Order: sequence, then C-alpha cells, then structure tokens
Amino acid sequence: MSLQNGVRADALMQIRLDLKDFANERKLKLSYMPFFIKAASLALTEFPSLNALIDEKLENVVYKASHNICVAMDTPGGLVVPNIKHCEQSKDVISETGDAKEEATYTSKQNVTTVDNSTITRALLTENREDIAIPAAGSIFDIASELQRLQEDGMRERISREDLTDGTFTISNIGTIGGTYASPIIFPPQLAIGALGKIEKLPRYDSNNSLVPMHIFKVSWAADHRVIDGATIARFSNRWKFYVEHPSAMLAQLKLTTITEQN
Repeated sequence: MSLQNGVRADALMQIRLDLKDFANERKLKLSYMPFFIKAASLALTEFPSLNALIDEKLENVVYKASHNICVAMDTPGGLVVPNIKHCEQSKDVISETGDAKEEATYTSKQNVTTVDNSTITRALLTENREDIAIPAAGSIFDIASELQRLQEDGMRERISREDLTDGTFTISNIGTIGGTYASPIIFPPQLAIGALGKIEKLPRYDSNNSLVPMHIFKVSWAADHRVIDGATIARFSNRWKFYVEHPSAMLAQLKLTTITEQN
C-alpha cells in the first residue's frame, strides 16, 4: 500500500540555518537528510513494525532493534543503497554495549499471530515496559557525518559490503534531482520505504485564514500490506511529519549519554 502527505518545511529550514555554522566548524555538510533520517528513527521507535524484515519464504517477520536506515544514492556507478547503522543510538553507546545486547531488547517477550497464512512474530512493546532498555538517540551531526562519508565513498565507487548490508528501512530523496512525487518500491526484505520530494514555496492558509507563502514538500510512503496495515503507516507518517515540522521537539529527544560501568 502507499500513502502521501504534504509536509511544511519552514521551521526545519530555519533550524538547519541556525546549525550551519556549527556544522561548518566540524567540516560537515549539513543537508536536510540527517533531519529526515533522525525523524524516521524516532518515529520507528514508536512504530517498530515498520523497522522489520521478512524472510525469503515469507513465513516470519523479524523485528529489528537497530535502526539501520538506508539512503538511496545516485553515483557514477549507478544507484546504490547503503545504510547508516544505529540511527537510534549515539556512537559511544554502540561501542560500549555492542549489537547483541541492543538487538535483544525487543525479544524478551513475544506473541505469535497469523497474517495471510504466514506466521508473524510480534514483540510486545508498550510504553511502560520495564524489561526493555530504550537506547539513547544519536545526534544529527553523527548522522550527517556518516551520510557524508557514504556520499564521498559512493562518488569514488568505494561503498563497502558492510555499508550495503543489514538495512532495515529506506528513505529516498528524489527532491535532490527535482522530483516532487514518487511511488517508491520497497527494498526487500524490508517492509517500508519513503520518498521525499523537493521543497517548494506554495500559497497556503495559516491559522488566521490568511493566504501566506509556505515551504512544502511531499513525502510518499510504501509499505508491505501483508504485515503493516493502513492505520499504522498513517500514524507513523503523522509522527514523522510532526518531528520534521517541529524540529525542536526532535532535538529535545536527543540525549547526552554518560557511559557508566557495568557491575
């Protein structure tokens, strides 16, 4: 199934401008993409069924704790889809805890249901679960740094196998080549993908019913309807849209993590 939404980008454009000098000091090119990726990771935390993989026999769905978000890139060698790993965590947390512990957080309790004659393993995730360790969110600059590395490697046709494997969710920014709408195709074995159009200045009515110029772009989502229902993708889209339209709320989710010794 597919879904499209219009998203206002004015606040995002301003906060990117505010952070541009900080990014330049770190020799980072701060595009809009790190914000889109971070918003997706935060929304995936609330809707983990979109951050899952289906096996080749279409029998089981594996819910992944790691948000390894793929980014479609146009390179001299053609289209490649590397991924930025652990978008939900800071680099320090990853180095201290390791992948195994983080992946185990969604599997302590399970419930098995049947959808379209396939066995679907669903993690029981609730806001008040005490047996799940919620990882600290990675920074916008962490994601920007990894994205810049992948883009540079892509232009040199040096994307590694590691960068191309273990992706869990995909975002394609067709706006960089002037696209407005798209019908993205899911990247197997993933279950969902988003395509982002270019930002346009369009007339819209504000809260006072006055016609004013706003910066708007379109996002198009595609999801595997065998596993993900329409209500879930719509709620995910609304949450992602909220973070993009209110980037201060997104940045408020980012935590400075202190590594403590484990007994």
